[in-house]
Amino acid sequence: MKRICLILTLLSLLFALPAHGETKKVMYEGKVTAVGVKEIDSPAAGILESLLMEAGMTVEAGEELGCVGAIRVYAETDASISGLFVSEGESVSKEAFYLEPREKYTLKASAYYAFERDDNRFVHPGETVHLCCVKDSSHLGIGRVTSVDGDEFTIVTSHGALYLGEAVNVFRKNDYHYSSRIGRATVYRSDLLPVAIDGTITKLYVEEGDRVEKGEALLEYVQGENTDGSIISKESGIVLAVYKSAGDSVAEGEKIAEICTMDMLKMTIAVPETEINGISAGDTGYAVFASDPEQTRVTLTVDAVLAVSSGEEGEAEYEVHLTIEDNGLYRIGQNADVYL
Repeated sequence: MKRICLILTLLSLLFALPAHGETKKVMYEGKVTAVGVKEIDSPAAGILESLLMEAGMTVEAGEELGCVGAIRVYAETDASISGLFVSEGESVSKEAFYLEPREKYTLKASAYYAFERDDNRFVHPGETVHLCCVKDSSHLGIGRVTSVDGDEFTIVTSHGALYLGEAVNVFRKNDYHYSSRIGRATVYRSDLLPVAIDGTITKLYVEEGDRVEKGEALLEYVQGENTDGSIISKESGIVLAVYKSAGDSVAEGEKIAEICTMDMLKMTIAVPETEINGISAGDTGYAVFASDPEQTRVTLTVDAVLAVSSGEEGEAEYEVHLTIEDNGLYRIGQNADVYL
């Protein structure tokens, strides 16, 4: 019986020794970390119609992560479409067409000729005024004050028949009595409003001569080579952060999210300064993941030994990054025993 116990003891000691040619490895506590990031940028300028990713999710190369919708342009005033010579699918970097305001006349006015009453000197944007030509009072009109700058103000007409270049008196009341005169103005043609874009027209809602109302959609266009606006993941990885939401406006090339690609996932260990000189790039070891019930050995290769201590107090520690030599799916923060 004693002989059997002695044999068993010798066998256990034998198996505890390193195999021939194998150096005994030191165990460290390891954690899977992201050691780099890559940006996911908007392929075009526009509105984020959808965003199919969130921080922490895993994405595959070629996976669609969202879509940037076209930029929609709206009419800034009631107008008619003029000078339209573009079509859908055309790339434009100038005026696509013009808006000819329905209010055909713009009047440049001055309070210099206002009747001498204090309230006549105070003109307010948005107020309705009544117009009467100075020459013989035969031309009448109604307008709205659009801007005020000191004694100068601007009026656009909504009704009436005036002549370009003629002088008109401006009244607050429609009886055209001199006591409500707040100034005098000269009649000009309202400027055409250019609808300028820089991109490819994907939808055109108007035709030459159409009448449109303020706020009505005129066209849609995209900027960039990707005219369908799809956001496609170029590589597999883990989404680290998302900086935009559906409905946000984005510029072409603007950062939407950050991912850590699989080659940027490293096993990280902290090595005391007394042991760091024994580790160098290219050394191999293995990891046993805490989440693996079978305790499978996963091969590791030292990728980098950082030269700056990560320890705050006491003995210095140096971070070592190791490449995980298989194609398994690993998660940031996973713990493992690392033997090196």
